[in-house]
Amino acid sequence: MNQSRGKVLWGASLTIAAVLFLSLERLASRNLLTVENRSGTTIESIQAEIGRETHHVVGPIASGASRTVRFGVTQESHFDVTVTLDDGRVLTNAFGYFSGGAGSRGNRAKLVVDADGLHGTQY
Repeated sequence: MNQSRGKVLWGASLTIAAVLFLSLERLASRNLLTVENRSGTTIESIQAEIGRETHHVVGPIASGASRTVRFGVTQESHFDVTVTLDDGRVLTNAFGYFSGGAGSRGNRAKLVVDADGLHGTQY
């Protein structure tokens, strides 16, 4: 009885370890976009196109605030970004190069909106 109980516990432990590993792997492979608003006005919306996918950052984002969002990448591409400010200005820029598909692990981008416009970097 003790031997079969040990096998059940061992099997359960392996299952739990596998689930934890896959969960951590999934979290580590996420892609992140950080938006910093230094514009002096509120960001109403942000639209980022990566490959054939469009991602929307939920606004508003007050001046002086920042927000980090996760995004998916299904194919290699650069970022095309459009930012709409509450004063009516629309800013656009393209930057970076992001790996997609199975290799889309840990793409990181930073978008800064300031008085001079929209600036993007990848790190």
